[in-house]
Amino acid sequence: MSTATGTYEGTYTVADINRVVDRFAADYGMIAEATGLRTRQEIDKHVSDIKIYAAAKYLVEIDVTLFDKSGKEIQAAKYKVSDAASGWTNQQPGNNMWPRTPDGHLLLTLKLSDKWVSMGQEAREEFHRENGLNWSPCSRNLTHQTLTGQLDRRYVSNGYGMEKLIFKAV
Repeated sequence: MSTATGTYEGTYTVADINRVVDRFAADYGMIAEATGLRTRQEIDKHVSDIKIYAAAKYLVEIDVTLFDKSGKEIQAAKYKVSDAASGWTNQQPGNNMWPRTPDGHLLLTLKLSDKWVSMGQEAREEFHRENGLNWSPCSRNLTHQTLTGQLDRRYVSNGYGMEKLIFKAV
């Protein structure tokens, strides 16, 4: 596991980023347990990787989508990153009672910044090698058009935050 330290131009540090990602991790763990589609080891690895992208300021959004065995979206949660969340009120993780879906698929997708995209393939591969990351590009549409979305809660620490939106069938 890689760790990073440092401060940013704003009012938050890597410790603040980690606190916010830990709130996501609590949600993700509850979703994984409810659906039965992730092991604790998978959850821990995903969260560790997310912290690396977030600390490098590459993370823009996290999407967790549950599909049934036919590939139909059942439920989703989207976490939008903000580095200007100083006026937000921090909330507790929750609202993660997703349906148990033993034949389903839980897709975790990271949307990375323009900075990440513009740095070039070679630099991205080096970043992955240095940090033990193994994420590949995804071209799936994550607008959740068949589901209805709403703001659920916000996680924040000293100006760094994530806004959680949930998507469910009507």
